[in-house]
Amino acid sequence: MPTHRDNLIEAAIRVLAEGGSRALTHRAVDQTAGVPPGTCSNHFRTRSALTTAVADELERRDIRMSDDFDLASVRTGDAVAQLADAFVMAQLAHPNPQRARLALATDSGVDLSAHHDRLREIMVTVIRSAGVAAPESAARMVADHVDGVLLHGLTLGTRSIHQGEVAEAVRRLLGADQH
Repeated sequence: MPTHRDNLIEAAIRVLAEGGSRALTHRAVDQTAGVPPGTCSNHFRTRSALTTAVADELERRDIRMSDDFDLASVRTGDAVAQLADAFVMAQLAHPNPQRARLALATDSGVDLSAHHDRLREIMVTVIRSAGVAAPESAARMVADHVDGVLLHGLTLGTRSIHQGEVAEAVRRLLGADQH
């Protein structure tokens, strides 16, 4: 059962996704959540506390999403490529969290480095278990590619992302061109 706090964070994600970082105010979150004025500031005293809560929630969602994939069965570079493709397609199917993350990433008062590093470490573990050489470097390349594809998919109206294209690119990055 979602709590008031959960509903406020969800409203903040919608505000960020629809209006960007500048639109994120306690008042805007209250209005979006349909709660009395001051409710958001009662739960999150500062804008920093609110943005931290949103960033933490976005990271939790990514980790939950990774839990939905069978990471333990990823044993080849091709399986890593298919996983990256499935991850991107799942993210683009529900764009608001990614748009909110993009808005936070462009806010000079928000640092998402620690969140990104923790998620990249999951990728390092998966890539290592797939036997890919230099898993730290490979994870960085895959993460950079995935981030770029998501950015283009969310911001360029003329850029459609098709199932399989991320897998093809990741296979090439990992030197796993064989299908």
